[in-house]
Amino acid sequence: PALRACNVYVQPSRREPFGLATAEAAAAGLPVVASAVGGLCDIVSNGRTGLLVPPDQPAALAAALSRLLVRSDEARLMGAAGREYVCAELSIERTVDMVEQVYDELL
Repeated sequence: PALRACNVYVQPSRREPFGLATAEAAAAGLPVVASAVGGLCDIVSNGRTGLLVPPDQPAALAAALSRLLVRSDEARLMGAAGREYVCAELSIERTVDMVEQVYDELL
């Protein structure tokens, strides 16, 4: 519910092994501005599903956020692309397929 009130999701992490909250925001159709660290780089495709910025650089974070707030059409396209990515690549069905593949390779 809270995500519906947002225009952009921001994740300024220094470290992030996966980024579940970021994936949830993308699934909700929000464009993401995130630090280019860890698993966030797997969820956010820079310029396609959101914008990645260097960690610990608040000016870069502010510029990326400002860009998406000003360019609402671009932000909408990124949000739609992020939702499409998460629904296709991080769905339960896809996860089950990947786990089965690992088991098949191990057996």
